[in-house]
Amino acid sequence: REARIYPPSSPNTYTYTVKSGQTEGEYTIKISAQGQEKLLTFTIDGTAPTITPASSGDGVLPADNKWVNKKALYVEGTAADATSGIEKIEATVNNGTPKLLSTDSPWSGYLTLNEGDNTVQFTVTDKAGNTASEPTTARTIKVDTKLPTITLTAPANGQALVNRTSTSYQVTVTVSDTGGSGIAKGEYDKTGGFDPTPPPPSATPMGGVATINLTGIDRDTTYYFRAVDNAGNASDSVRVSIQKDSTGPTITFDSPQNSQIVNKTITIKGTASDTNGLQSVKIVKSDGTELV
Repeated sequence: REARIYPPSSPNTYTYTVKSGQTEGEYTIKISAQGQEKLLTFTIDGTAPTITPASSGDGVLPADNKWVNKKALYVEGTAADATSGIEKIEATVNNGTPKLLSTDSPWSGYLTLNEGDNTVQFTVTDKAGNTASEPTTARTIKVDTKLPTITLTAPANGQALVNRTSTSYQVTVTVSDTGGSGIAKGEYDKTGGFDPTPPPPSATPMGGVATINLTGIDRDTTYYFRAVDNAGNASDSVRVSIQKDSTGPTITFDSPQNSQIVNKTITIKGTASDTNGLQSVKIVKSDGTELV
């Protein structure tokens, strides 16, 4: 289709305005002047590109107001533009200077965050200057890199003794968090490795105290306990060693002798011992009542 360009108002300057509403895509213009021809190719692109952060894998963008435990956050995703192509993909943290992540799709990179609240937003720009941002409103990501703490309350010395018929024991720990995310749970296991697959058993603290009921204790066993905060930081572990006492105490009488005939007032003497110590010694009649 031929279009006439009228004489310019300025020497050597010619203007041709493309009509609005033209279909997006590539166009070629042939310019003819004094027997010479020149081809000019251009693209009309008025549609914004798209950008999509990853929803799985190592580079997933955390949900809004989610706690993380690292200041260097790896992110990745994809972007697309059907007409002019991707010019650049940038990330803006805390309204600072945009950081270039890529000039094509897929994109990835590390974001530098601060302790506490951070805002994050990604922007894609196509070669026509159209832009799109994701999330459409900057997302808040919270950082807590400080380890929580845990202290044994009972048994305070980390040593426990249960009798031969008991298979359970209750441990109480005090937990705290200084990084701001708060304590999520108290975990325990028998190795101290806290293998995440499957997750170790846990208890939810109330008012900074977690009570953990151990069951199935059939032998001498050591348990390890730790606190985990909402950012995923884990405290150093504390240990409780539980000893099964399968041997009863021993007792001997010195006086009176067995079947000895005595008057109304008697003195009972003897010894009692146990390898793990005695809690008490009582003198009990055959009907079960204690002698005073």
